[in-house]
Amino acid sequence: MFGVAALILVVLHAVEYRRWPRLPRGGATLAFALFVAVALFSVFWSPTPEVSLRHGLSFAVTVFAGLTIVGVAGQLDARGIKTVRYWVLFGGAASWMFLLGEMMGDATLTRWLLGLFGKTLPKSNATAYLNAGLAVAAAYVWIWIYTIRVRFSLAAAAAGFALTLFVLAQSEADSALVAVVAAMAAFSLGAFLPKRAPAIAAGVIALGIIFAPFIPFVFPDPLTDNPLTTRMSHSAQHRLYIWRNVAEKVAEHPVIGHGFDTVRSFYGDEDKVWVRFGGENPDLFWHNWFEPIPLHPHNIALQVWAELGALGAGAYLAVLLVILAQVARSLAGRMARASAIATFTAVLTMALISFGAWQSWWMAAQWLIAATAVAIMRDDVDLPEDPHRGQA
Repeated sequence: MFGVAALILVVLHAVEYRRWPRLPRGGATLAFALFVAVALFSVFWSPTPEVSLRHGLSFAVTVFAGLTIVGVAGQLDARGIKTVRYWVLFGGAASWMFLLGEMMGDATLTRWLLGLFGKTLPKSNATAYLNAGLAVAAAYVWIWIYTIRVRFSLAAAAAGFALTLFVLAQSEADSALVAVVAAMAAFSLGAFLPKRAPAIAAGVIALGIIFAPFIPFVFPDPLTDNPLTTRMSHSAQHRLYIWRNVAEKVAEHPVIGHGFDTVRSFYGDEDKVWVRFGGENPDLFWHNWFEPIPLHPHNIALQVWAELGALGAGAYLAVLLVILAQVARSLAGRMARASAIATFTAVLTMALISFGAWQSWWMAAQWLIAATAVAIMRDDVDLPEDPHRGQA
């Protein structure tokens, strides 16, 4: 979807304007270029230079395509913005109703669709297959609610949000629910302190990124019998175990890191160990075979620190701060600013607790969400019929 969208937009823009789409302004393009440069330059010290180069070039292409889509989204005229808003309304409603049906019907339609390709789902917890989609929905929901508010009323937006919470409550997607809760806090901050919200968010994020390698050690060791960790979910305990191992890898090369996308090369099947969580309490402990670090750390901040060191962490922080600065500059309306900050928070929260930082589907989803937000969030006001230009 991401690749097709980028290709179509470039072709249509070239036909109409005879040039490549204008990339986003306000420092976003420069910040992303710096991040990509650090990733590519890490090839020179990577233990797997071929992997770092190949995946680094793929990352660079993805970023360029993403910036192109966002650039086009920021230049839509009034008619284009209203068209996107219409499809956001329709798509959001259809998607959440589909997810509701799947949650209540044990993924009946998903089972049928997979059956067409000879695949099956387990008899229990089949809805867990939808967790990745629910993660995307947890970020998209703020764009949808904003559009409902602009088109209808605050009550309609509240009803839409209540539907999303109900669906998530029926699911197995704990990370998506956590992301929505974090985004709710960010939305409240943006709604009640619209002028200060971007600066507050920037301060919290800066502290989080800078001190990310130390945060895992603030929590008790998940392998010990501790009242805090033993009552966490199994996935949460496993993440604490992974994050501690990643933080130790950061300490080996804190300035330049190990190289782009090298975290998967740290360990293999031969390094799997029998890990016992929860101490000695027979009612709380569980165990399994694990690599000290699996394919990815489930945390973008730690992954960037481990692979690109302080150089990469600084570049990544610059990207995040530029995005927040653009929100502060471009959106003065209370609803638009709160919704934008909530969307940003939902995506970042998901990136900090789930998925690999460079998974192609996840990067594509983030760019599509960003482009949609840029296209429709225009200070809570109905746009005039006469076309005009905006800037991403």
